[in-house]
Amino acid sequence: MQLSWEKFKPSDIGDLLRLMSELCRVASLPWDPETRTKNILEFKQGDIWFISADQKRIGYVVSVFGFSFEFGGRFSFIDEFYIEKSHRRSGIGGQTLDFIAKKSVESGSVVMLLEASDSESQLHAFYEKSGFVRRNYRLYYHTL
Repeated sequence: MQLSWEKFKPSDIGDLLRLMSELCRVASLPWDPETRTKNILEFKQGDIWFISADQKRIGYVVSVFGFSFEFGGRFSFIDEFYIEKSHRRSGIGGQTLDFIAKKSVESGSVVMLLEASDSESQLHAFYEKSGFVRRNYRLYYHTL
């Protein structure tokens, strides 16, 4: 299987919305295509990458850049990471994290962060196998 990554372009909006709707469905996240489209087209704080296997788009990853004094500089936060079910457990996820890590270093990031649901123990094991360390903190949010 030939694996590749391609940076999102506005002309790719249909493919990205399809994949995002799949993530929202399986993760029970709210889906509002109008808001998603607006946010995608205005997004300038990081990168969106398609994941392709044999030239077919089978997933995507959104990396958002920020700054942390705690971590000593710029970070890359993996906001969304989705691979179609038929292509999971084949090494694509690990290779994609390696690719994003390389791109993050090239952008000046010193650390990558991500979040995973407490109920996803298999996902925790995958991330830990990929070099991520679980912290004894919870991520909170406050809608403004």
